[in-house]
Amino acid sequence: MSTVSALAVANRFIQLGIADGRPVDPMKLQKLVYIAEGWSLVKRHETFLRENVEAWPYGPVVPQLYTAFKSYRAANIDRPYTLPPNSSALETGDDALIREVWQQYRGLTAIELSMMTHQQGSAWDLARKAADPANDSPVIPPAFIRDEFQRRLRNTL
Repeated sequence: MSTVSALAVANRFIQLGIADGRPVDPMKLQKLVYIAEGWSLVKRHETFLRENVEAWPYGPVVPQLYTAFKSYRAANIDRPYTLPPNSSALETGDDALIREVWQQYRGLTAIELSMMTHQQGSAWDLARKAADPANDSPVIPPAFIRDEFQRRLRNTL
């Protein structure tokens, strides 16, 4: 598997949400993309996203997604982002992971997903605590994300 653009992953979640009658807003989209990265690190033993996830004051954020969808504010996203023509398509395994995450988390609200990713000891929390206080958006190390989702897996067994 190769790493993919967070925008390509986001577009697939947007498509699934619209098809399912459960469109997503930018906050829910950020959390779903973050969750897909976490499960990729645990189940596939590799990073999924080409871009870094940052620990912003209000949660894990992929800055490119924030920029692309910020005009929606808290409204549901009504169409995928237009990717450049040379963008690579998702591979079958990528789409399968996205669908699995969608099936598991589609019923949760953006707030519920946000609460889940903001827990004490989460990758976001650890990255914020480890960062220089002057850095308001430190990168969350993939190892932190992997460890968070390994704990989630153990807690569901």
